[in-house]
Amino acid sequence: YMNGDVFTGGDSGIIDTHFISLIGAGVVVMLGVINSIGSTTFSREGKNFWIQRTLPIKVQDQIIGRILSSLFVQLIGIIALLSSLHFMIELKLENIFWITVIGLLGSIVMVEIGMVVDIFRPLLDWDNPQKVMKQNLNVVIAMGIGMLYLLGVGLLARKLMTLEVSLIILYGVPIMIFIISSLGLYIVLRKLIEKQFQLLE
Repeated sequence: YMNGDVFTGGDSGIIDTHFISLIGAGVVVMLGVINSIGSTTFSREGKNFWIQRTLPIKVQDQIIGRILSSLFVQLIGIIALLSSLHFMIELKLENIFWITVIGLLGSIVMVEIGMVVDIFRPLLDWDNPQKVMKQNLNVVIAMGIGMLYLLGVGLLARKLMTLEVSLIILYGVPIMIFIISSLGLYIVLRKLIEKQFQLLE
C-alpha cells in the first residue's frame, strides 16, 4: 500500500494518508482486543457479585458504565500510540481524527464482546485477584473472537482500498459495521445480564 499499489492512478500521498489512518485505527482496536478489562468486568466482582443485583442501577447504566471505564484505558493507549507515530511519521489532523473515531468505535465492540463472554460464564470463585486477570479463560475466548472479528473488518477495508471507492465508503463502511455491531451486542448484553442476575441468585 505504501508504494501506491492501491488506487492505481491516484496520489500516493493520499493513499498513504488513508492507509495510516486505517492501520492506526486497527492498532487501537487491537489494543481493545488484548485489553482484559471488558472480559473480566463481572468476574472481578467475585463473591460480591450479588451486590450488583441489589443496587438500584438499571442494566443499561451498568453496561454503559463498564464500557466507559474500559474506554478510558483505551484513550490512554490512543494518546501513547499517536505520540509514538508522531515521532516516526508525519501525522495530519485527519489521521488523528480517523484513528481516534474509528479506533474508539471498534474498541466499544471489543469491550462488549468481552462482556458477553464474561457474563455468560463469570469466574466468581477466586481468592487471588491475579487469577481473574491472568488465569481467566474468558480473556482468551474474548481475545480469539475479537481477533477474528477484527480480521474480517480488516480484510474488508483492504478490499475497499483496492476497489478505489470513495472516502465516504472507505471510512463509512467500517464505521457502520462497528456501530451496528455495538448496538446488536448491547441488546444481547441486556438480555444476558438480566438472565444471569436471576440464575446466579
